[in-house]
Amino acid sequence: MSFLNFFTKKDACAICGTEKNSLLGGMKKLSDGKLCKECRNKLSPFYTLSESVSTEDVRAHLAYREKNQEAVAGFTPSTRISGYKNVFFADGAARKFLLAPNDNYKALNADVFSFSNVVSVEPSIRRNKQTVTVYDADNHMMISDVKSAYPLTQETFTYDLSVAIKLDLPWLSSIDFPLTSGLKEKYYAQCSMYVEALSTVSSLLSGGKTVPDYQRGREARNKLLDNFHATQSVSFADGYVMVDAKQKCFIIGETADPRKGSDVMMLSDILSMDIKELECFREVKTKDENGRQVSYDPPRYEKCLWYACIIYLKNSWTDQINLFITPYAVPVSEGLKYRESIARLYLLLGQDTSQFSDVYVESLFEKVRKMNGALLGL
Repeated sequence: MSFLNFFTKKDACAICGTEKNSLLGGMKKLSDGKLCKECRNKLSPFYTLSESVSTEDVRAHLAYREKNQEAVAGFTPSTRISGYKNVFFADGAARKFLLAPNDNYKALNADVFSFSNVVSVEPSIRRNKQTVTVYDADNHMMISDVKSAYPLTQETFTYDLSVAIKLDLPWLSSIDFPLTSGLKEKYYAQCSMYVEALSTVSSLLSGGKTVPDYQRGREARNKLLDNFHATQSVSFADGYVMVDAKQKCFIIGETADPRKGSDVMMLSDILSMDIKELECFREVKTKDENGRQVSYDPPRYEKCLWYACIIYLKNSWTDQINLFITPYAVPVSEGLKYRESIARLYLLLGQDTSQFSDVYVESLFEKVRKMNGALLGL
């Protein structure tokens, strides 16, 4: 074959017979032929195409896809749950479900699966440690030490929630339905919402047989929302901690409304609490004659603080929550007001918990007092 023929050679699609350029026509190699791009687009997005797949396999799958158009036309969703990449729809009356990238599932001819095709359901929550750089209110990078000038970093967590669905179909053995990918810890209230969605999908597809450990007891606890009355609350960088002293429970939410995306936790779930303080520095700048920020010569630095309150729990799906008290690194003078919030938070969560003795609560205040004294010379 000449060099020119190598680039101009055409192959016929084994399904529709259309001839396309071998290199530029988007042809996919099968075990006994080639498949054009147009025919590939008719396949299910869950179908795995490889060189081991035969033309007969593809024809059988395309026949199924044509029949699927009738199934998707009669699909009437009773449940809709948004995930990271796909939306989960379930037709409870017909005991069928589908996954689609958007609500336009009929035009996409999304695959309709039967509940009877489900072999098992495996919900999972993965917590991943993440190291991020700390910045100030002006989005300037903080440094850990004036001499070394290394960036200041902090460890946080992200959450990945997903459901692995195993099927008994000849062409598909499993589907992974991720609800989140890298959900940041500060959006804890949203995480609670996704936990509920995860449990709904798992219970629905398994006929109520799969109840994740982290879901057990949540229904009973969340019933406390009906009569939840926040006797006290403390704001932190991204939301609120609200305590109902009468019901001895608390809520961490993004808003002051406890019924918006919140999960009820009992005060007795708290094992311990701690303060996380990062001492850092930021460069103080001045303005030149054009109003632009410039460095002093030599550079000048200001001591700053970054605070978080860590709550250790015997919760069924997470054992630790970091509440970011300061939204960013703040000057020492501003840090004092945040320390007051930390002290209030300790008292708020500790005063109605039988596991917390008065000595323990007092020691927490003592820790705050010593931190203030070290910085201010008190």
